[in-house]
Parts: sequence; C-alpha cells; structure tokens
Amino acid sequence: MTRWVRRVPSVLQSDLYAIPALLGAAVTVVTIRADVYGVWAALAAVGVCFTVRMAGVHFGLQAPAPPGRRDERG
Repeated sequence: MTRWVRRVPSVLQSDLYAIPALLGAAVTVVTIRADVYGVWAALAAVGVCFTVRMAGVHFGLQAPAPPGRRDERG
C-alpha cells in the first residue's frame, strides 16, 4: 500500500487532461462572475476544454513535469 503514497495521479502527469479542464473551469468562473453565464457561456467553456485537449492529442503535447522532478514518461 505504501508504494502508492506520494504518487502523482497519471491523469495529472501524462497528456493534457487537467490543463484543459482547468481552462474550461476558468471560463465558467469568469462568465459567472461577469454575470453572463448561460448556455452560450457553457458551450464556450466546453469548446475551450475540447479544443485544448484535441490540440494536445494532435500535437502530442504533455503536461509539464513539476520542477526538480525527473521525467518518468520515457
């Protein structure tokens, strides 16, 4: 059990998963704070998330590794 302690989840260290999700969430928060949230704002957040994720897949982009940590992706 201790071998799983202090491991970074694979979703946060490979490909782009967390970054597009955070960008989509940021768009949502900004539109809510600007009091313009609605269907179009939600679709914009989905579009940003999807576009960044697909760009990552197309160009083979990876999430950045934390500073001082060696790259374990191979």
